[in-house]
Amino acid sequence: MAIIKNNEETPNQYCGKIDNYYLCNVVAVVVRFGKSYQTKNCTLFFTKLVSNQNTVEKLPNHCIPFEKDRMLIEKYTSNWTQNFADLKREIETGLNGLEYRIEHVGSTSIPNLDSKPIIDIDIIYDDESEFKKIKSELIKIGYYHNGNQGIENREVFKRDGKSSHGILDTIPHHLYVCPKDSEPLERHILMRNFLRNNDWARLKYQEMKYELAEKANQNRKLYAQLKELNVNKFIDDIIMKEKKNVQQQP
Repeated sequence: MAIIKNNEETPNQYCGKIDNYYLCNVVAVVVRFGKSYQTKNCTLFFTKLVSNQNTVEKLPNHCIPFEKDRMLIEKYTSNWTQNFADLKREIETGLNGLEYRIEHVGSTSIPNLDSKPIIDIDIIYDDESEFKKIKSELIKIGYYHNGNQGIENREVFKRDGKSSHGILDTIPHHLYVCPKDSEPLERHILMRNFLRNNDWARLKYQEMKYELAEKANQNRKLYAQLKELNVNKFIDDIIMKEKKNVQQQP
């Protein structure tokens, strides 16, 4: 059995029977029989199975099974539309009485586009005074404010891990709060609308996603880095096309 304590150390200091793998954000991982058991929110990626592991030791209570071979990109399903509707309903209940609107954005909002199964949601407000109210109510229903993560006019909210809401804590999602004149919001909407209306762009984008996931060996963090480097120009181009389409409308 191998116990890898953190990602500062080289793997073979802990186990010579594991080779050729990635280690990312690991706090405590127990590896046995080709499977890993990890603390929540940590990820171990490796390409070769652990061999000759004939002993079984009791796993710590905080460890959970991890599926090493899960594909990042999944086939499109209409369940994503229902997932958004369920999340929207619960968020609206928490924000009852406030002025805002909610949009489903990102890849799961585009019919027939294969994607990571994570719902992207934008909450949009008109008046700056509404933000503090929205923030306060989101905190009450189990979110915390994670700043803008380096992108102006797009505030990030994440689950605080202290609750066990049947919808909000079971459907993977990204939640953003944006003013109505936010450039990131505009990009989300323009990109979504163009991909919904242009099959050639949707299919090209899908092909790029699969290729990058393969290059990243299904590593979520590496995939995000490759996407940033290889897809941004394509996204910028289709956003510009959609912006021109909107401008030409009567």
